[in-house]
Amino acid sequence: MPRLATALALLTGSLLVGALASPAAAHDAPLTCADTGPTPPVGLCAALSRTPRAPADHPQVARTVATWQRLYAPFLAMTDRDTALAVLAPDAQLGGKPIAPSAYICAGAPPTVYVPWSLVDLVASGAYPDDFMAFVLGHELGHRINDITPDGCELQTFQRPGGGRLEEELADKRAAFFIAAAGFSTRRIASEDLVTRFLAAEYDVRPQDSASRKHMLLDALGQFDAWEHLYQLSLALALSTTGHAPARLLAWADEAITRGGVPLPEVKLARALALMAAAAPHAPWRDRVRAPGLAGELRCGAIFPAHSAFAVAPPARRVRAAGLGFEQAEQLLRQARRLLEEARDWGAPPLAVASAQACVSFYLGEPSDARRFHQAAARLAPRRAPRPVTQALADTAGLIELLAFLQTDPAPASTDAPASAAWAARVRAAASRFGAAHDVLTYVAALQRYPDPAPPAAPPRDAPQCRNADAARVAAAAVPARPQVPGDLGACPAGWTLAHTVPDLAAPGVTPASAGVTTCLPPAGQPAARLSHVRLPETTSPAMAEVDTTLLSLAAPPKPLASLDAWACLCPALTPRGTSDDGLVAWAATCPAQPFRGALLFATAKGRVQRLVVTGR
Repeated sequence: MPRLATALALLTGSLLVGALASPAAAHDAPLTCADTGPTPPVGLCAALSRTPRAPADHPQVARTVATWQRLYAPFLAMTDRDTALAVLAPDAQLGGKPIAPSAYICAGAPPTVYVPWSLVDLVASGAYPDDFMAFVLGHELGHRINDITPDGCELQTFQRPGGGRLEEELADKRAAFFIAAAGFSTRRIASEDLVTRFLAAEYDVRPQDSASRKHMLLDALGQFDAWEHLYQLSLALALSTTGHAPARLLAWADEAITRGGVPLPEVKLARALALMAAAAPHAPWRDRVRAPGLAGELRCGAIFPAHSAFAVAPPARRVRAAGLGFEQAEQLLRQARRLLEEARDWGAPPLAVASAQACVSFYLGEPSDARRFHQAAARLAPRRAPRPVTQALADTAGLIELLAFLQTDPAPASTDAPASAAWAARVRAAASRFGAAHDVLTYVAALQRYPDPAPPAAPPRDAPQCRNADAARVAAAAVPARPQVPGDLGACPAGWTLAHTVPDLAAPGVTPASAGVTTCLPPAGQPAARLSHVRLPETTSPAMAEVDTTLLSLAAPPKPLASLDAWACLCPALTPRGTSDDGLVAWAATCPAQPFRGALLFATAKGRVQRLVVTGR
């Protein structure tokens, strides 16, 4: 951010910084007003707080509010940070002059985004599309995350993500992410003429600043819908495969986005969780507490940001990958920890970061750190969190308490049957300490016969059930087939249109490459869908196989398949894989008798499927 004297030259206004107090405290929870001191409105914010407001029933105000609410819903679900909107009256002025068509956020209770009538009027006249209004508002919400405490006070520059570096660029990246998640188009507003006219309306923009800002904005706007889709695609791969593809694709995406100028913290977070999922079957904690082999089925599920609608957690049962052992798993987990710290410093959602840090510490066999991070995650959860979120937090708490118990009372050698039986009895007697985590209860129940072979695992909690009525409905239901995608980057099946490629083949100097992602949109009249072809070449060292896969993402499944119970009739195995922080649960469907073989379902706590990704060949 430039000096305060030139702060108003930034694209969508800026956060005006007042005098703040001491440096940031520990990173496991966001700073509060107690850490920064109150920030009374001064200067521009004081003036804006006194300007007259436009009437709420004016049609142009209603249009602005509709854009705000559509954007604010996913933002609030992700952050639980209250923010207000104020649309200023047509005759509102600052210093006796009309207010330029920007937007401004000011700290307070709650922080408020001020929108002048000059901007509202440009959207109403058609000079700017609603998508651009969404971007302007999203930029201010980016400042809400990065530059203001959850309870509404301003942070000093050094207290902000990245130490205040590239504040405006990071806010732009977040704005594009928010509007893509809310269904607005970034490409529709990636117009050089539109951005140039907007910058020309700003206060005191120097020509050199305008040129740099325009270049950065066009890059952010023109590419971010591709990055957002790549983020979700990578998470889909993480849920559907046990190989290197998810972590590899996310590493590639992270490097590509960072090379573009601004790291995107959610991608770093997702990359860390993909590494954690790969390491989970071989995690050091079991060896460090000498837990029996059946403890290898226990999994810690970190909570993902709601706007991704995904949560990574390994399947209930995994086969150990050849060549990956204790040392390699520990290395992956420590790499995941470093990535989570980077994501935290760049402003990733605190709940997701703390939840993931708790799981990494659990897998490393560090119950004290795991408990500390989990307590931070519990504090960061929304006040009225959906039931799946509270259940996921409770499940993690149970795993941590089990780990702490086993660390003080490790299992004896299984060859010593009497000692093993006595140890198992002690674990069962302590079961009340571990809460109601389904995996933990299954593990404790299996110890009833330890050291004899364990009984079959219980079905997942709230497992879908195929009923006669469901079977009748799904008999004729057809899951859309995945068309064959041409092998060349940027090529789509006949009738489909190209949405974007990563890397962007239209960018100057970009030549076709063997690595990339092609995303295509269906012919007119077909259900909303995205067909994505991921292609990464094999490598020699480290040895990684070629990634060549296609995923079909549907905004909604066919109506007969809109419930998990219906899917239970179609696919014999449904496995919960994780939870988003707005309460959607991800389920992996294994369907060997179907042409598509596998799918990912994203459902509410009541089993209503809201999204479908066809993954299997």
